Amino acid sequence: MKRENGIIMLDSLIPNWSKAMKAHQIIPNDLCGPHYNGYWLNNIEGKNYFLKICKNNGLNDQLFMQVFMEELAKTVSIATINSEIIRVNPKSNTYGIISDNYQINGYKIISGKDIIWSYLENLEFNRKLKETIGINSLDELYETSFAENFSFNSLSFIWEALENYYQDYPNKHLFVYKIIEELTRRYTYAFITMQHDFHLGNWELLDNGIHAFLVPMYDMELGFQKRFFDLSRNNSMRAYEGSIQNIYDSFKQFFYSSSSSFQLEAIRQLYILTPETLLNIVTNLEEKYQVDKGTKIRENINSLYKEHYKELINITQTLEKEEGKHL
Repeated sequence: MKRENGIIMLDSLIPNWSKAMKAHQIIPNDLCGPHYNGYWLNNIEGKNYFLKICKNNGLNDQLFMQVFMEELAKTVSIATINSEIIRVNPKSNTYGIISDNYQINGYKIISGKDIIWSYLENLEFNRKLKETIGINSLDELYETSFAENFSFNSLSFIWEALENYYQDYPNKHLFVYKIIEELTRRYTYAFITMQHDFHLGNWELLDNGIHAFLVPMYDMELGFQKRFFDLSRNNSMRAYEGSIQNIYDSFKQFFYSSSSSFQLEAIRQLYILTPETLLNIVTNLEEKYQVDKGTKIRENINSLYKEHYKELINITQTLEKEEGKHL
């Protein structure tokens, strides 16, 4: 694996793209959205990867944000894929992200969308929808006004859907609780880091017919967004079903009603993810890749995150004062 200025060069991994395609070492993946081309890479120097190539030229801010968000997740011990910036074609100046492949032989991948849609199919509401207006997928449902009736991407709704999906599995309550426990940690992390894209298509399970567990966290390129919580869509995970008037009141309700272990987890993440820590990680990544791509992140940390961070610290400290104890 060859690097130039800290960045991996694709041709050092795959000297002949056409030959690798014919040998099925490269398998296209069309689930990367309109701005990227995706590929599974098999048995490349004895390892498997996922490659996401930006359709536009140049190293964009989103690619740098992705590796930055992964570094932040690692600092709070949240399982995340390990990604690196890769230069795809020096002549056209194209870049991408190469990540460890989290697939496991004998396990199928089930997305959050699969879990929710399976649950909706068992509800009278959804059966009527399918009969009256021909809705046959969650993506189609998103495009209708009916979607506003459900908080699909809430921890409480997901828990119900998981219990439904795994109702016939042995020991389902144990591993469903483990999934929700980890999703709760990720919801906390996504909320703290102002993640705009923690939707149902951005978390998956590996399932072997007996047991299931979450794959590492991925696709976090929309962190530190001013309007990270879109109340009209199911883009950002929330704690509870129902309407939300204020995102901080929602987090406060979640934090106050959680067990002490979850409260401690939120406090732990907050006290690690200080603005100063974030700025240091930006600098370290710029030095690693020898690029000047942290300017926008620094601006967002100083203009958005510091105020956001104060709001969350105030929520945790208010609870400590009200209960007269140190969590």
